[in-house]
Amino acid sequence: MYHPLPLLAFVSLTASAASAAEGHLGQVREQVRSGAPATSSAPASRTASMCSSDHADGDGVLGSLVHLVFGGGDEAVACRDEHAERPYRWAGDDRDRERAGSRPREPASPPTRRTFAQAEYGMRDADLLRIGARARWDAEPPFGCEASWDRFYESSGRLPSTGTGWDRLDLIEADAVYRLCMSEHASLRGGLGARAMHDAHGTDYGFSAVLGFDALVAGPMRLTVDLALGTLGHASLVRIRGDLGVGIGSFEPYAGYEYLDIGGVELQGPYAGVRVHF
Repeated sequence: MYHPLPLLAFVSLTASAASAAEGHLGQVREQVRSGAPATSSAPASRTASMCSSDHADGDGVLGSLVHLVFGGGDEAVACRDEHAERPYRWAGDDRDRERAGSRPREPASPPTRRTFAQAEYGMRDADLLRIGARARWDAEPPFGCEASWDRFYESSGRLPSTGTGWDRLDLIEADAVYRLCMSEHASLRGGLGARAMHDAHGTDYGFSAVLGFDALVAGPMRLTVDLALGTLGHASLVRIRGDLGVGIGSFEPYAGYEYLDIGGVELQGPYAGVRVHF
């Protein structure tokens, strides 16, 4: 008598293998293009609730950060006007040199302007890698624009779409930003932008709100933090990244960590790169 259990076991193993072969990038495609329920939407939900509570309070995390770094509303506006053309200076106190009758020394690194291009490499694990490029241009302070491109590679066996053992997927983003506040050593910016996901099967689009913070923390060391909340196709998107760089002339090597959630699929990992300031 025929027993169905061996057949069911074979079907189950085959389905599991197909799911494993799909990989993280395949899951991202499924979330973006089908709008299937996310496997884990807790990070996005927590972020959304935090943003909602901060907005309701009127003086939440963002307000506290602005007040702590820039001193307060009127002071922040005055500080922004005072440093509109020179938002970044060395931590050394130039006022001491002025009182001593000498001319303040211009910082050699990092540059005062935030126009730069950068290239970086990151990874989630040995099977999921990322290369990326970013650029920021201060058009007419306090306005500017930012753009980024990231290509993800994942080892998933030989695929018909690529003809190789690596699956790949591109993320592209372009934002218009405005400097919300700035002081002698720090700057807070926000903006809106569009993003796209591209692969061999097509292109999907979305939008995002972005928030970024830059600060000179000690000598030539610069802290950069970026947050993006938005959509991509049918999926939600949360991207948080932070890195610490060291200015050496016009160059700034840096290293950091990025958290990326697309529809509940997490692609987080460390990264490192080099910025070139202009």
